[in-house]
Amino acid sequence: MEKRKRKAKLENRKLYHLIRQYPQILPILDRYGISFCAGCYLTLTKTPKEAAAFHAAPDAEKFLRDLSRVILKKGLKTY
Repeated sequence: MEKRKRKAKLENRKLYHLIRQYPQILPILDRYGISFCAGCYLTLTKTPKEAAAFHAAPDAEKFLRDLSRVILKKGLKTY
């Protein structure tokens, strides 16, 4: 249950909050083709799941797991 709570809290956060708090996720975003170029800056106002859909990330579930893994690896809270 704790994993679900953490995942839900991660999924409900906007990317700009996550990047500001956890800059180590930037390589993960890049790996999945989630960028912030002209026009794509709107991605910052989306949740990770919305950003994955907007950028047609190949595997949204794996993307969310990778984000969670990187954040939790550092012993950081996702809320």
